[in-house]
Amino acid sequence: MDSLYRQNILKLDLNLVEKRVLEHRWVKKAKVRKIFPSALGIIIEEREPVAIFKMGDQAFLIDEDGIKLERTLPDVQLDLPLIYLADATANLSKEEMQILMECLQALTPEEIASAEITLYPHPVNLILQFRHDSIRLVLGKDHFQDKINLYRTRRPLLEANFGPVEYMDLRFWEDRIYFKLKEPFQASNIIDAEEES
Repeated sequence: MDSLYRQNILKLDLNLVEKRVLEHRWVKKAKVRKIFPSALGIIIEEREPVAIFKMGDQAFLIDEDGIKLERTLPDVQLDLPLIYLADATANLSKEEMQILMECLQALTPEEIASAEITLYPHPVNLILQFRHDSIRLVLGKDHFQDKINLYRTRRPLLEANFGPVEYMDLRFWEDRIYFKLKEPFQASNIIDAEEES
């Protein structure tokens, strides 16, 4: 790249300079302009890490496009969600990253910071769990905002009547919720039909 910058500024190919700048994995967009008599102005939009992607015993900071920005320690504690694929050797596809981003957008900043998401590919299914909580949410691949809101409103009611919940399956959220209790159910307060609707 040094030879590129030793060229006469009048002959310098700005597209080539921009292409070279964009080769850096942290650079999302770049705009290059000539500043006469002998300088370049480069405006850069950096990629921002949105999650930690774990592949086997390796971990990477990734941006919203699934680009691996840099390797990080597998047990590092950052306020970023952890992303796992069911196949620990696979890479994230663009479509999978879009689904993950839709899920993250349904969460509060506090939830995002402690989220752990496992993605199963065929059929696509996200399992969400929070680091401070043992409940698992089976979310499927869409309508994350509706499903997360349903979890937030129904979990207290379920636990008040049945006890701690191990998981909630919200894939069929429009007409039913499946859930499993952590301990065998002992009837105390039964939800009546009016309470449930």
